[in-house]
This record gives sequence, structure tokens and C-alpha cells, in this order.
Amino acid sequence: MDQLAILDSATVPTRPAFWSLDAWAICRPKRAFQFIAAQPAGGGLWLAIRRPLFVTFVLGCGISLLTTGVLTLRVLLSVTTYWTFVPAIEAVALVAVVRRKPGGATWAATIDRFFVGHGTWTLFLILLVGSLAFTPPHVGWRLLLTTWLPMLGVVIGWSAYVDFCFFRWISGASSGGAVARVLVHRVLVWITVFIIFAVPDASPAAFAAELREIFEELARP
Repeated sequence: MDQLAILDSATVPTRPAFWSLDAWAICRPKRAFQFIAAQPAGGGLWLAIRRPLFVTFVLGCGISLLTTGVLTLRVLLSVTTYWTFVPAIEAVALVAVVRRKPGGATWAATIDRFFVGHGTWTLFLILLVGSLAFTPPHVGWRLLLTTWLPMLGVVIGWSAYVDFCFFRWISGASSGGAVARVLVHRVLVWITVFIIFAVPDASPAAFAAELREIFEELARP
């Protein structure tokens, strides 16, 4: 059943005036996505790519700082361009998992709403890179082992719950269906990223064929 049919004007949460949607989704994902589900859905290319582009920009900045220690336009542009495959894979996997535009919303709106929930990972990456890039190596290594690795488990768990709220309230899945979609989406994304790194010399045609087979197999009902 479409979750928009369950929510009425009395149950739609009120958005806090001092929070962005992204920050609200980090702290109160259920209420944030219930609110988003009740809003009109827009369309257009910019709506679909604005949040994925920000994720790519953060990845590019972080990797540039960790590998070179500085941010230069030349390095940032090349690294950011390369890492566009990560949000692109997330978006393609989202379409494969959802398969049908929820509640009549456009795919652009669906992708944008999904990336509203990306704030947990983005904030974690910013804090991680800041601690490693701007501290002495022995301090950064100690923080990595004692703080960031344990925190990674928390981030994985909480981001999974955020995605659960998206699939529950935006795509209209049942609780069990939302859990299944979170798991399938994770498998699609992680396997694809692994293939890119594990088989860097594969031809584009071979990679595309492998990717299509993975998506078709895991997205079957």
C-alpha cells in the first residue's frame, strides 16, 4: 500500500525551521521521510544530479586531501570526475530495486529524495578525512583504529535504517519489503564497486555485461 495514503494532514510531521532536510534525515529519518513523502515531487535533470554531485565533490575533496595533502583544482577535478561512478551506481541500483516510480513521482525526485539520506555517510567521510589529513600521522592512525573503525559499524547500521525509512515511506514498501530493498540495494552497490576495483583491466563491454547480469539476478522478485 502507498504510504502516502496512510499519512493525512494531521500526521505529517512539521519540518523544523532551523534544519535542512539532509540534517533532519540524519537525526530523525522517519519523520523526515514522512514529511518529504507528503511534498509535491518535482522533476528535471538538476533535481536528479544535485545531491549526487555534492556526494561526488566530497569524495573528490577527501581523496585529494588524503593522497596529496592539498586541494588543487586540477587534482580535484580529475579525482571528482573519476569518483562519479559511486553515486551513479547508487542511483542505478535504486532504480533497479524500486523498479516503479513511487506515488507517481518522477525518477529525478526519487533519486533526489534517496540522496537526502546520504548525510550520515557524507558527515562521516568529512570527519574521517579531517582527522587524517590535518593531524600528525601517528595521531591519525590512532584515531583510525580507536575511533573511526568502531564508528564505521555505527554508520553502516544507522545509514541502513535511514535507507529503510526511505523505502518504507517514499517507495511505499512494507516493513519487510523495505528491509529487503535495503539489503538488495547494498548488495548491488557493493558488488559493483568491488568489481570496479578488483577487475580494473576489464573492458567496458565485459564490465557492462557483468553489471547487467548482477542487476538482473538480484533484482528478480
